[in-house]
Order: sequence, then C-alpha cells, then structure tokens
Amino acid sequence: MNVLFTPDKGKPEVITVTVPSAAEPTIVPMQPAIFEDLTIGFWQSGDSAGVYFQANGVTQ
Repeated sequence: MNVLFTPDKGKPEVITVTVPSAAEPTIVPMQPAIFEDLTIGFWQSGDSAGVYFQANGVTQ
C-alpha cells in the first residue's frame, strides 16, 4: 500500500509498505495508520540500491 510519510524534519514523501494480506487493507485516505512490526530493509542489484518497507499488519 502507498502511504504518505511525514517526518519531523524534511519533506513528506510517498512510500510503499508491503502488508501480507489476501485483500487490500481498508484504510481511510489521509488518516494516520499504525503499522504492526514495521521493518525496513536494504537491497542492492548491480549499480542500483534502495530500501523497502514491510509490516505484518495495519490499523487506524
């Protein structure tokens, strides 16, 4: 799911958080969400690198 991440400092940005679920979680747009066991991982492939976000669940 795509979420708007608003850090204390810096500019907001849209990030994608993978949440394993048979159906897309029902979250009201532009409302705070709480992620269960949110983890951040790093990946690298050749000259490209980045981060990914994964959570076990999400609620409001």
